Amino acid sequence: MYAKKANVNTGAEVVCNGKCSSLRAIVNGDDVTTFQCIPTSACKFLAVNNGCTSLPGDREASACCCDNANACNVANRTDIVIPTPSPVPEFPISCWSGVYVNGNALTNVG
Repeated sequence: MYAKKANVNTGAEVVCNGKCSSLRAIVNGDDVTTFQCIPTSACKFLAVNNGCTSLPGDREASACCCDNANACNVANRTDIVIPTPSPVPEFPISCWSGVYVNGNALTNVG
């Protein structure tokens, strides 16, 4: 999870039989992003495949889904350090999972 104003930034890699995803929204004035593995059916419902979309009913909320690489849901994040990816693509993939509030992990990993 990532929420900059609350200084929350935490997470870890988890095995995923679905798709890696992220969900970004404004919660009590904080920009909050969560990272997780979700069922492929949820991404199909949102019509998102290796991309992002705004969520219906809330222009401040967006969701992303991907399965093209390990930790693909944090591929463009410079504030999250992920483990070195495997040189061989594997299935199931691994996804970053955690809750970040204003740039900092909600809890420490470990």
